[in-house]
Amino acid sequence: MTNRTGSPIFLAFCTLPILPVAWVVWRAYPGDPITAGHQLVVGDYLNLWIGGHLASDGRIDVIFDPIRFAEYVWSLFSRALDQHGWAYPPHMLFFAEAFSKFPLVMGFFLWDLMTATFLWSVLRAGGLPASYAFAIALSPAGLENALNGQNGALIAAALAGGLLFSQRRPILAGALLGLLTLKPQLGLLVPFFLLGRHSWKALGWGAAFGLTYCAAGAIRYGWGAWVSYFTVTGPYTKGYIDAPFGLAAHYMMIPPFITLRALGASLAVAYSGQAVVTVLSAVAAWWAGSLRLSEPGSLSAAALVLCLGPLATPYAHAYDLISCSVACGLLVWAGQRGDKFSRSERIMLALAWIWPGCAFVVGIAMCPGLGMFFVGMGVWVIAQRVRRYSHLAPGSG
Repeated sequence: MTNRTGSPIFLAFCTLPILPVAWVVWRAYPGDPITAGHQLVVGDYLNLWIGGHLASDGRIDVIFDPIRFAEYVWSLFSRALDQHGWAYPPHMLFFAEAFSKFPLVMGFFLWDLMTATFLWSVLRAGGLPASYAFAIALSPAGLENALNGQNGALIAAALAGGLLFSQRRPILAGALLGLLTLKPQLGLLVPFFLLGRHSWKALGWGAAFGLTYCAAGAIRYGWGAWVSYFTVTGPYTKGYIDAPFGLAAHYMMIPPFITLRALGASLAVAYSGQAVVTVLSAVAAWWAGSLRLSEPGSLSAAALVLCLGPLATPYAHAYDLISCSVACGLLVWAGQRGDKFSRSERIMLALAWIWPGCAFVVGIAMCPGLGMFFVGMGVWVIAQRVRRYSHLAPGSG
């Protein structure tokens, strides 16, 4: 793994699947900013930019009404676009307002650059070498996130930083973990890990910062924004998840829920299967946190939570797999000071690393619902490494 899948040639090869997609998206720009997939070239960043403009104009009611939001987007651009909507809690509008001050395409590139830089900075502060942090930011998941103008780098930075700093810098960890309230489904396993680790300060600070961010959103945008988020936006988003398999975004989704739906399972069966995986993931997160490990083992334990996160929720996309890229990077860095990886481990980690860049194309052209298996390969390798480090820890017998 360290000699092959960590090489610049391999990392460059991993970017190849996303390049044709990027070319298809941007080939007609600036003559035609609408892609063949009925999206603007800036992808989902459009939602952030539009939300910011509406918030600046005081039209909070439009933001949290999916139908009116879509109508507003169509009125500005074209009905050739797919329906766009706002799916985030009110405090995400602080970011939206800030970036809406820039022209659309410029803001898109600045958003990608600044969130990737934030991720890089957090990983460097967490002890990863610059080359590793750079590779993660430009991983297939990182490029998929950038192409879509999504917030995967921001959320991965919050999650990774919160876990890495939880023992030695609990206030900073709490400030980062509080940002997971922007996308709480990806932080479901954090409390179990911190409870297992007895990181009470980080857990408390995370709750305090999270509540503070949420309260700031209510103060700035009104308590009605939260009411609309829970009563209108939330149910609408759930309807999108629960829709019969076949929506374009379904092909990019990762969790077991969507795999079962792709196989034709009913909602009850799919949610039951997802519940089993979620419970098992929570148990694994607590187990990883409860182990008393050396530094390589501790990094691997955090990596396990990072990789399990997208599987523990019914709602995660390929661009959310930057956390899995971070997990692979942490594991390889820890492995530099431990046992070498076997060939099968290198292959499984490589597939988990590459998959986000292939998810949509493979799902559409060949077989949907494979994401959980490729991420699962990464989980398996990481779990085995954690178990191995636990046997080597002092006092393990």
